[in-house]
Amino acid sequence: MSSMVYVPPAQTPTIKSIQRGVLAAGSAATVSAVNTAKSVLLTSGFTCISSPPNAGDYAKAVLTDSTTVTATCGYFGNAPSIAWQLLEYN
Repeated sequence: MSSMVYVPPAQTPTIKSIQRGVLAAGSAATVSAVNTAKSVLLTSGFTCISSPPNAGDYAKAVLTDSTTVTATCGYFGNAPSIAWQLLEYN
């Protein structure tokens, strides 16, 4: 006969806050302060359009510090809007 052992489930982190916005490339947004070690920034993944395309043309958003989200693009000829979500976990 085999014996069963109870293994408690791992603790799942809970979301403390969600902040959302849209930025044009080359701009920044001020957000409510977050703990950067417990936060994740998600973006829509737009690309900037240049001819010919270059590796640095991808648009991105970065959590610059605990209160700033900055959007950048390697090429500003056709600067896209970048949608972002900032999740902070407990």
